[in-house]
Amino acid sequence: MISQALFVPETNRKIVGNGSLAPWEWWNRSLFDRKREKWNNIQEYEKEREIKGLPPRQKVGWPNPWPSLVVMKEKDTAMTLICIALNFAAFYGLMTSIPALYSTIYKLDTLKLSLGYM
Repeated sequence: MISQALFVPETNRKIVGNGSLAPWEWWNRSLFDRKREKWNNIQEYEKEREIKGLPPRQKVGWPNPWPSLVVMKEKDTAMTLICIALNFAAFYGLMTSIPALYSTIYKLDTLKLSLGYM
């Protein structure tokens, strides 16, 4: 996650167009881009946008997760996702019971149990 915050650029087309423009808001820029911004003023990017004749930036709203559920209409995709979901549910059910089991079986305290997860 740290390397992602440092180096991965924004890819939303509504924000960066075809990728040649820097995002305007600070939360859409990586830390590396923010450092580069100190070297190159952000106003240069806006001038470049005007020179290229690109349309004004569009507002980005809150994402809607419901359209992605359309893939569940396909039978093969739905079966695959259900099988994977059941595997993850069993895995997390097992992982939540481990602290209680390990504390009684091995007489471990909270710190050692926490370190066991890491």
